[in-house]
Amino acid sequence: MVVDLKIRKPLLSLWFISLGGWLLHLKIHAPSFIVGEPQNPAFLIPYILGLLNVILVPCLFLFKKTVILAYLINGFSVVIGAITMGQMSLMNLPNPLTLPSLFIKTALPYIFISLPKMWMGQSLLAYYYPAGLGRMFTAYWWIRHFIYFAVVYRIGIYLRSIL
Repeated sequence: MVVDLKIRKPLLSLWFISLGGWLLHLKIHAPSFIVGEPQNPAFLIPYILGLLNVILVPCLFLFKKTVILAYLINGFSVVIGAITMGQMSLMNLPNPLTLPSLFIKTALPYIFISLPKMWMGQSLLAYYYPAGLGRMFTAYWWIRHFIYFAVVYRIGIYLRSIL
């Protein structure tokens, strides 16, 4: 199969950012395959999602029938990653909190690294649907879903603390 020149570079860029993010995450939080390990479930979820982003999502972006599924997996992995990294950073803020420490000692740079995946996915979606999809998958749609996920995640954190 020959990949169209118009999507080759965005697709390759998406693959490299996904691979780099997945390898960075493996370096920081390597999953344990030992069943009794306390961090085992928490580290396996990003491992599996990263693997999907490296292997499955670029393949799904190759076909018009599966491009929306690829776009959703790609976008929601960025949203979920940004929310969880932001939560972990808020729980472990550096002391003293200064602008340089905010950029160096938190997960903010990693969130910034993951954000271009959204725009690469948007450009790949625009290749297959140049007129767009109406109100679906606009910036407002993603902001709204980011807020929904953040609220649900925060409710889950709160419920876990009181139970």
